[in-house]
Amino acid sequence: MHKPSSYELFRGFLTVGLYGFGGVLPWARWMMVEKRQWVDTVTFNEMEAFAQAMPGPNVINLSVVVGARYQGLPGALAALGGLIVMPFLIVITLGLAYDRWGAIPAIHDTLAAVSAAAAGLVIATAAKMLKPMITRRSAVRLLFCALAFTGVGFLGYSLVWVLLALAPVSVWLAWRRTA
Repeated sequence: MHKPSSYELFRGFLTVGLYGFGGVLPWARWMMVEKRQWVDTVTFNEMEAFAQAMPGPNVINLSVVVGARYQGLPGALAALGGLIVMPFLIVITLGLAYDRWGAIPAIHDTLAAVSAAAAGLVIATAAKMLKPMITRRSAVRLLFCALAFTGVGFLGYSLVWVLLALAPVSVWLAWRRTA
């Protein structure tokens, strides 16, 4: 695996911020795992899980975690800056454009199409993240993934409550299996 410099972190996350407008996690995974090979899939999943456990947007947290891992505070700031600069400029520009032309029906149709594409990217990324978890001894892992997905996605429970319910049991089962 390649250890990126602060400049590479900035440039990599700048690309993620530009490409991933509306759905950043799939692009972050692609850039870090597939294109630049900074981490492998398992490490990416672990860092993403840690980033999700922290307060705030998970990909923002992920950029800070990755930057800090490779270059300390300068790397964290470079990755964070790279990730947010393009979306900031794009949002300002699109906000001004929507204020002027937002009543046009074609604009609404375009936004609906972009939303569907972003949802598809998130589903594809979830499948890629799930793949390394599927092993001979993965039935329990998959059960917890399915329970969390059902609780949040279909039953509408808060992610916090689902995690508070599932995490202790999951940790206990993992501890019991290794003991």
